Amino acid sequence: MKNITLEKYETRFPNSNEEYFNKLNIEQKQLYLDYVSKYYTLLLEFLIQKGNLKSLDDSLKNSKNNFIKVEEENMDLYQYMSSDNLQFLYLRNNIYVERLSKDDLNYLRSIDLNNLTEENFDFVKRTYELLINEEYNKTTKMNFGPMDEEFLSDSNSIIIGLRIDDYKLDDGINADQIMNIESELDFAKSFIKAKLEKVVSNVKVIRYRSGSIKSLNKKM
Repeated sequence: MKNITLEKYETRFPNSNEEYFNKLNIEQKQLYLDYVSKYYTLLLEFLIQKGNLKSLDDSLKNSKNNFIKVEEENMDLYQYMSSDNLQFLYLRNNIYVERLSKDDLNYLRSIDLNNLTEENFDFVKRTYELLINEEYNKTTKMNFGPMDEEFLSDSNSIIIGLRIDDYKLDDGINADQIMNIESELDFAKSFIKAKLEKVVSNVKVIRYRSGSIKSLNKKM
């Protein structure tokens, strides 16, 4: 499980819980982030085990296009959180654990991430839509990146980021290679969406580049 520092958490976007989070004291904030990290890891593991997200990531890893993984300091918060398990795909959602009931929060606290059960995954299926929705009690369109239609999705969507290390023409990449790379990634986006929507509803796969994220070492 990746730990989230306050500094890293400040790079989140959207930040729909800003008012709530800013009212917490330092100790409460860190406890909150511990819960966020735990639920995020649980949801990610659900997508890996039930939606085959790891095998989808491995297919990009084994591509003949030899995609390069982004260095950790150039990742955004979300890719960093997924990076122990995945190289090119990641869960791009915020997690709002303050919406859990007291009983559910206690249940989350009791979960052993090293020994997950079907009961744990049932808990995920029951609660994830509430916790990822940027609008809490309604559904609307939200930007999960720059103000561009490419990054627009329903506020309750499962967002899967897809990011490879940026390539440049002066790196020896020619136009035909770029077309081949982009065709593979476009196909991957559709294929990943179709696979994951067998276990969760309303999936959006978004291709991110260095100019469309808030990296851990420099805010967008």
